[in-house]
Amino acid sequence: MAERGVYVGRQRNPWLVVGLSFVTLFLYWFYWLYAVNAEVRRRTGRKVRAEWLLLVALLVPLGTAFSMWRTARHVRALQFDVAAPHEVRPGLLAAVALVVPLLGHVPHILGVQGGLNEVWRMTREGVERGALAQELRCPSCDAIFAVSRAPFLPFLAKCPSCAMEGTI
Repeated sequence: MAERGVYVGRQRNPWLVVGLSFVTLFLYWFYWLYAVNAEVRRRTGRKVRAEWLLLVALLVPLGTAFSMWRTARHVRALQFDVAAPHEVRPGLLAAVALVVPLLGHVPHILGVQGGLNEVWRMTREGVERGALAQELRCPSCDAIFAVSRAPFLPFLAKCPSCAMEGTI
């Protein structure tokens, strides 16, 4: 059976990200923002372009708040996909970043990285429990078979009986 695995990103200590961001005069924050967006892109397959967000964040004063809002919005979508009990609040995080320019990064990092850590933890647990399994019926031979996958990622499945392939 051809199937794609579920990507689980890197768990990071949010307070370590905050500390490294301040120590490196926010150079680490730009790296972290790029890495988080790359993980979201790899997990969802959605077009999440972090490169231009970083450039906007550097050049335009409102760009930082916009890139923070956009990143938090993608993390919130991931939380929705795995039914996480807590949600990142993109608008609130961006507003805090606008009102308190440097210290506004702290709640953003804590919220976004904390939310991602929760998504990665729930995904690992779901895969271990088999909670991400889905039953499929082959349209050709009516065979029923199960596959494990992320519920929001399309992938190629192959019927074990008749070898018919199709995208789900």
